[in-house]
Amino acid sequence: MSHPIIDKYCFGQVYYGLCVHDVVNLYSVKYKNSLKGGIMENQITDRPTKFCKNCGEKIDAKAEICPKCGVRQESPQAGKNKVVAGLLAIFLGGLGIHKFYLGKPVQGILYIFLLFFFISPIIAFIEGIIYLTMSDEAFNAKYNKR
Repeated sequence: MSHPIIDKYCFGQVYYGLCVHDVVNLYSVKYKNSLKGGIMENQITDRPTKFCKNCGEKIDAKAEICPKCGVRQESPQAGKNKVVAGLLAIFLGGLGIHKFYLGKPVQGILYIFLLFFFISPIIAFIEGIIYLTMSDEAFNAKYNKR
């Protein structure tokens, strides 16, 4: 069955009751032509995107460098978080929990032994303030080595 308004809007290209234009917009599908083995085929690419922090251009989410302006993009944080480390140090630092979180179990055990002398909670509180005030770059360089 055809409908005059749908036919005019969709130019007669209806797919399961939806205009092809709406289907493409609905799924954010981009068609790109690629040449494979001498045969031109349409491939559907639905990749996540992000915006360049410098120029605002829409780029691939995995891009390390913006193709438009050439600025290196920050990689997503996959390691330790400085806020978590700081809060663990302030609230549970006497037990050395923040040291275990940062991958330093020997220092964590030392904090447990120093808990009996009430030294480790004081040191941990100071370390928690240091973690929270240090820059992201310095924290990542020290605790998120790759």
